[in-house]
Amino acid sequence: MSSARFYKSAVMRSLFLPVESDGSLDLHLLEKSIRPDTMIVSVMWANNETGVLFPIEEVAALCRSKGVLSHTDAVQAAAK
Repeated sequence: MSSARFYKSAVMRSLFLPVESDGSLDLHLLEKSIRPDTMIVSVMWANNETGVLFPIEEVAALCRSKGVLSHTDAVQAAAK
């Protein structure tokens, strides 16, 4: 998160999406948030605090359909 905040202030525009009350990702909100100038979407596979697994396959497919790169931080998922 600190790297993303650095780039937000120094180089590019960043958007942090909220999660649902159960900690899940709203894919419809993600889709609506991807703009024509969006370059990359970065999500964590597993939340290290709640254990929620994010739907990275769906996120990747959505990004592909929009021509946007996707990045996944999968470090926490190894233990799940």
